[in-house]
Amino acid sequence: MQKSYFKEYLYTLLSPNKIVMCFFIVYLLFPTQNSSGDSWGYATDIKFQINLFRPHHLLYNSFGLIIYKILKIIFGNIDVLAMMKMLNAFFAALLLIITNKILKLLNKNTEQRFAWLFFIGSSFGVFRYATDNETYIIPIFFSLLASFFYINFHNHNRKIHLFYSGAFASIACLFHQIMFFWWLGILIGLLASTNRKYFFYYILPSLIVPIVYWVIFTSVHNDHSIIHLLGYIFHDYLSGSAKTNIGWQSFLLTPINIFRTFIQIHGNILLIIKNTSVLLIFLLLILIPITYLFKANWKITINHNFNNNIFLTHLTIFILHLCFAFFSSGNAEFMVMMPFLIAIITLEIIKFPSTNIRLIASIMFLWNFGLSILPSSLYNFYDTSKLIETIKLNPNSIFILQDNLTTASEYEYIYGEEINMRIISFESYHVNKTEFDSIYTNIYTDIFDRPTPLNRAKLTIQSANISEFHKDKVLITLNGLLGEYGIYSIAKSSN
Repeated sequence: MQKSYFKEYLYTLLSPNKIVMCFFIVYLLFPTQNSSGDSWGYATDIKFQINLFRPHHLLYNSFGLIIYKILKIIFGNIDVLAMMKMLNAFFAALLLIITNKILKLLNKNTEQRFAWLFFIGSSFGVFRYATDNETYIIPIFFSLLASFFYINFHNHNRKIHLFYSGAFASIACLFHQIMFFWWLGILIGLLASTNRKYFFYYILPSLIVPIVYWVIFTSVHNDHSIIHLLGYIFHDYLSGSAKTNIGWQSFLLTPINIFRTFIQIHGNILLIIKNTSVLLIFLLLILIPITYLFKANWKITINHNFNNNIFLTHLTIFILHLCFAFFSSGNAEFMVMMPFLIAIITLEIIKFPSTNIRLIASIMFLWNFGLSILPSSLYNFYDTSKLIETIKLNPNSIFILQDNLTTASEYEYIYGEEINMRIISFESYHVNKTEFDSIYTNIYTDIFDRPTPLNRAKLTIQSANISEFHKDKVLITLNGLLGEYGIYSIAKSSN
């Protein structure tokens, strides 16, 4: 009796709403100091009001600008990048709230909903983008709203719910084109159901997508050509900035990045532990849920009365997104929605013991937070602020950097100056060596001893002909969390 009362009290304390609030606080308090190049780039767009309508994620920057202007009126000058990270943290919490409502619509009990919200919120894909300025969290929110109203439509057969579903699925596409597959999955589910006569109510609000693209394109570019409009819509794919191909990377990276959507695996973890051994406490804490997990009862219950259409619709959405991620060289960014879809799909047909899901979620949280989110929030991995200042103080020099794109984006955000011709990759220098040597007085690089963990970028650098570089003298020594390294001048080639 006493044990039953304690368990009831525990779930009252850790209700779905409370776990959402806990995650919101964590997302908000631990934004990354090591933002991606895209993250810096979007913040630059908003800060200087340029490139506000990037076709691949059309409304993301403009939406951020609106929020920025509102908050600026209330609070005065604020940092755009920090604000956008807070905005993503807020929408990540909304994601968990709407997921809770969806699971409630599917008649899942409090214990199940709490366990799966804990699981989703702890997944690395959600953690990672909830604490940075990337474009994936907000569109998933609108897609989940589309699913929420689609399920409501099936429960109550009200046409207005189908209209809302189509509207929110379309808005999601305007925030990121990848969400087209969610919109398409619901459409396929609708056509496969007995309610095909309601097709019009889902399609009608979807007209907002071509209309918005048309209005923005003609306003910004003063061009009414349909061919040029299509080129604008598919710009990232036509230009190659959004890579789509099926090769060895697709087969190698797709399974790796599926795993990374839930548990972070990266070469920098070893360097992080080496340089901040206190984080080993998280590895020790993980042993507790792992021990209980081995002892857990894995008996599962099959639900034979599940909603066939809801299950197949979201399974279709999952497969479509997975296939496109595979087609995009196993892109991890296109897998962020997987934890939400897995929760909906799994709970419809299988009931795992909620205790086991909580234990798995505990392992995920301790690993992802302790070995990735926390150190990334507390420390700058590469002492980039000092590097940026050094580049500013040496205007007649070029810098050949391993992570040139991120460094250039950070520099442009801080100083408002385009600097792509002075912060370059090894490959760019190798191709245009004679030209660069004739223009710039000094050439500096971090290529010799930057503590870069094993990843695709490092493999690319190592395959290049670094032997043509001859270290001269150190310009400055940097000391980030991952270790100490130098920015060296190199002797110019005599060729």
